[in-house]
Amino acid sequence: MTRYPRRLLIIAITCAALQFLLGAPSLSEGTGAVHDLSTGLQLIVTLIGLAALALAAAGFTTRRRAPR
Repeated sequence: MTRYPRRLLIIAITCAALQFLLGAPSLSEGTGAVHDLSTGLQLIVTLIGLAALALAAAGFTTRRRAPR
């Protein structure tokens, strides 16, 4: 499926950390442009992280064929 599952796993871990940091403003009642921007960035980072995690899992579980 993918040739670099470890790199994708690192991307997924980084996105999880960014999601946690971007979620910090959501702990307080936020209104305004900064809160809206933070929510939008959090959604984008979450989708990228989930895609990277799914591709990494697929890359780790597929059997590798020997090069010809």
